Amino acid sequence: MAKKNNNIPLLLLVLLLLGTTVGTSYMWYTERESRQDCKETVTSNEEDIDALLFELTSLDVAYDSVEYLATALGIDNKAMGGSIDSLKTELMAAIQKGQIDEQTIKALQRKVNNLVAQNQTLTQEVTRVMAEKDSVELANISLQEQNLRITAEYATLETDYNNQQSEMENLNTEYNSLETKFTEVNRMKAQDLTLSFLNKRRKSTKKPKFVDFFNVSFATGENDFRRGETLDYYIVILEKNSNRVIQSVSSGTGIMDGGNTVNYTAKISLRYDGSNKPITIDIPIDSEVDGTYEVRVYVDNTMVARSLASI
Repeated sequence: MAKKNNNIPLLLLVLLLLGTTVGTSYMWYTERESRQDCKETVTSNEEDIDALLFELTSLDVAYDSVEYLATALGIDNKAMGGSIDSLKTELMAAIQKGQIDEQTIKALQRKVNNLVAQNQTLTQEVTRVMAEKDSVELANISLQEQNLRITAEYATLETDYNNQQSEMENLNTEYNSLETKFTEVNRMKAQDLTLSFLNKRRKSTKKPKFVDFFNVSFATGENDFRRGETLDYYIVILEKNSNRVIQSVSSGTGIMDGGNTVNYTAKISLRYDGSNKPITIDIPIDSEVDGTYEVRVYVDNTMVARSLASI
């Protein structure tokens, strides 16, 4: 981006000086011609009057040159313009009336000098404000460029963030999949679960009145990941008609089945060696049996097998 030209205020001042010189010469000549019409009434201080006219005309031209910029920049300058016009009127009236003595010229000169000083101050203020305006514009351009850069950086960061989020989601999905697989591999089983009815001699029977024991049998299956652990198997026998849990001497309550509290009929604890270990347990009945019964096996707080048997 091209840099802003910081010489603009200087160029404007040069143009102001050129305009002032040309305009002053023309206006001084016009004023002098006007004064020639009343030459009969002016008999002294000719050179002082000419100098005063020239200064006032130069001031008028200089003010006209800077007035537009001052107005555009919001700098109050109306009072000065009115003062110049008023002083011109006062000078011409004095010339026409022949009242131009040394004291009057000095008074008018002081007013001209004061207005010249005011015009110089106005010119300096215009130059200062224009320089500030240029500085603000340059700062604004810099801020715009910075904003574009930050916007581009933000877009890049946002893209990177979205990519990272996508990668994280993929990693989470992969992790969940691996966790599920690990859980499946790590979970113990109760294979070939059966529920049978035994008499007091621990022999199988189909006659309800001779049933003294429930027999529950299953196999743990092989799981080398769990080798050396102490495993707790919870056995729940339900009377299907009433959903009553059969009680025994080892009955109790445990936190199983996804965190729910479950009453169990019996509990088996064993030191697992990783092999497919057969498990069987005889559970004494607590009342006369008849109908259909369901056996459920829980391990690792999860039901891993269930089976039905009727008598």
